[in-house]
Amino acid sequence: MRTDVTPRSNPDVLAISLNTSSNVSCNGMSDGSATFLIASLPLLGSYDYNLLNSANQTITNGSSSNLLFTIDGLSADDYSLQITYHFLIGNDTQETMDFSIGEPAPLDLTLDIADINCLNATGSITLQPSGGSGPYLFDVLGGLLNLQTS
Repeated sequence: MRTDVTPRSNPDVLAISLNTSSNVSCNGMSDGSATFLIASLPLLGSYDYNLLNSANQTITNGSSSNLLFTIDGLSADDYSLQITYHFLIGNDTQETMDFSIGEPAPLDLTLDIADINCLNATGSITLQPSGGSGPYLFDVLGGLLNLQTS
């Protein structure tokens, strides 16, 4: 996961760090999250935040005075979080942090079928799942099943 912080002109005023993040649980979902720590925040005042995706579109924005805040409902993408701190005397400062939310590969299933030999019922179907977020669960309808997993 990339967590590059761009240089700032006054390093004692505002610093952003990615406290925790969670990738999406399944390919194509939007259940990722990121929690940020805003350090060196003066006691009085607040900041505005603006979250942009890789297409430079605003995903969410708002205002806060909390040192920690979380953004939920993120899809897999590269993001840029912009924080603007508003001093009481009117000199604003801005900090930007880039980060990524990932996702597992799409779920795929490979089948290997061995036909039944008429002399001894030796047919089989081998399933090989990949991608997604295992463990995998198989459900077979209609008939007897001798399940062997490896």
